[in-house]
Amino acid sequence: MINSQQRQAGYRLLRSGLEALGPHTLARRVAEGWDRYSAPSAARTPEGGWVGSFEEPGGAYSVAAASKREAYRLARRLWIKRLLDG
Repeated sequence: MINSQQRQAGYRLLRSGLEALGPHTLARRVAEGWDRYSAPSAARTPEGGWVGSFEEPGGAYSVAAASKREAYRLARRLWIKRLLDG
């Protein structure tokens, strides 16, 4: 699990990266990633927890979380970060 300080640091890092890219590059990369790999999703595990997952150029990726909402948020955030890093 991530704590609130880690979450805020992630938000600051994401914001600075987004500002550096510009709106057109950002929109193009997200749209291309969505078309190619589909969007992140969240599902319940057999043990009762939650997992968020997505596909990326390197393969499948998943994150565990305490709630469906958190699983989806974490997966979505990592999915976008990896698309923008690429």
